[in-house]
Amino acid sequence: MSCDWIRFHQAPATLSRDMGDEILVTRAWSDRVEGLPGPASIVWRRLASPVTLPELLDDVSRAYEVDASVIADDVKNLLDELMNKHLVEELVSHQ
Repeated sequence: MSCDWIRFHQAPATLSRDMGDEILVTRAWSDRVEGLPGPASIVWRRLASPVTLPELLDDVSRAYEVDASVIADDVKNLLDELMNKHLVEELVSHQ
């Protein structure tokens, strides 16, 4: 995930429901629901359209008024987790 030109987005078969500060997310055919509270909900909302990791870090850091380097590992780990659960996909486009 170190390439700045890789874009991430919500997988097409995901369903989500906004519950205030938390978003509930699942795959269309799954009975497992993931809760994304706080900063994770900001990440999920931003993934509604393709976004690069630097753009995502910038958005979350502005929302919480912290330096992007402080949250970088957490955001990367969340992306990895969401990708492993097939909730998020990569789009590779060379710009």
